[in-house]
Amino acid sequence: MKLLEQRSVSLAVSRARLQRGWTQEECGIRADISRSHLAMIAANLTTICKLAYAFEIQPHQLVQLMEEVQAEQA
Repeated sequence: MKLLEQRSVSLAVSRARLQRGWTQEECGIRADISRSHLAMIAANLTTICKLAYAFEIQPHQLVQLMEEVQAEQA
């Protein structure tokens, strides 16, 4: 499996933001994160991808597992 690169993640977030006509600041407000935190998202998603590939699953499967665990704890 090809690893998701940080640049691809950053570009995808930027594309989604721009498609909605949002500034970085507005995106941060809507996501309840600081503008500077947006820059760290790519590194965090890349780490999730690396972990998923180590488990030999797709990244969305690991995220789904995270959601399941969160629901169990609620």
